[in-house]
Parts: sequence; structure tokens; C-alpha cells
Amino acid sequence: MIQTASQPPVIIPETELEGAMTYKSFRKLVSDLGAAGKVTGHSQQEGLLAYSRINEQRMNRWDKHTKLLPGLLDAAHRITGKYRWVVITEGWCGDSAQQLPVIQKIADEVEKLELLVVLRDDHPALMERFLTAGSRSVPILVCLNALNHVCWHWGPRPAAAQAMVMEERARVDYQAEKTKEHLHLWYAKNNSADLQTEITALLGLMV
Repeated sequence: MIQTASQPPVIIPETELEGAMTYKSFRKLVSDLGAAGKVTGHSQQEGLLAYSRINEQRMNRWDKHTKLLPGLLDAAHRITGKYRWVVITEGWCGDSAQQLPVIQKIADEVEKLELLVVLRDDHPALMERFLTAGSRSVPILVCLNALNHVCWHWGPRPAAAQAMVMEERARVDYQAEKTKEHLHLWYAKNNSADLQTEITALLGLMV
């Protein structure tokens, strides 16, 4: 879901980005922790390790098979300024696994764009700036210009997927695991089309 910048612009201090990683470093961290039977974040509750391992498979698949839309590529190649994209996430987050590899591929197409990954639980002050209806939902993608002004932020999922999740959560017979199944089926069928379309619109704000 798209959120444009506020006025006056929010400025993110560098202290809130300490410990930021590249996508490659994030992937290695998730893998290394998984091999040790652990996950990212401050909770090691049962079930998160299984999610994290499934997410590695999802990210591997998107790394190999993502194809960017022509309109997105055109918009990406028109950007001339210097920017940073900061993704707030955790390794166990299923939505992130479906989207972060695609976001990295988009970032690769913008010449002066750097993509950084920060862990939600290690960056509470940053996370508090980008709550979704009061919740610490991830992933959140934040676009910063050269002055660390927030140009826009996006997340935790495309609008159509968010609407589906909210509709299911409102049902009296809501089952979290069933909704997760439906959500990941949506991602598979959508093939990142809605994500790419929404990011394309945001690329037009990077002038």
C-alpha cells in the first residue's frame, strides 16, 4: 500500500539505520541462523524457524524467476538522483520473502539507488515511524533522498492482498493459517504484478 511523504518531510537520522545490511548479507544471516536452529528478531518462539526456512525457498525462487515489467524498467531508468531504499523486515516474515527479492531486482535497475535491509526488532524507533493501523507489520519499504528525507513508504503488501487479508480477518470464522495459505496463493498467482505496478507509481515521485 502506497504512502507518500508528509509535509514538512520526515528526516531519518543515521543512528536509526545502524546495523543496516545489503540484501546479500541479510540472506546470509537468515541462512546462518537457520543452520543454528535460530531466526532473526527478539523472539525464538516455536514455528518461526519453519517459516524462516520456507521463506528461504521462496526467496530463492523469486531470485531466479522474477521478470520486471517494461513500464517499471522505463520508470527506473529515468531516475537520476541519489536515493536509498530501506526495507524493515525479519527473516520469518512470509510477506517479505514474497517481495524483498523483487524489490532488490527493481533497485538494481536504478543507477544511484542503494537498497538496505534492517531488522524490525533491532530498530524500534524506525519501526514506530511506519506503523500500519498501529501494528508493527513488515515489510515496510522506505525511500530516502540524499538528505535522508522520507520521499514515500510502502507496505506491508500490495493493496489487493491487504484488502483480502483484512476481509478474512473480519470474519467470525477467521483462521490465521488459512489466511496465510490464501495469501501465499495470491502471491503465486499474481507473480509480483501488483507489487511492480505500485512501485512503478512510486518511482515517478523520485525526481
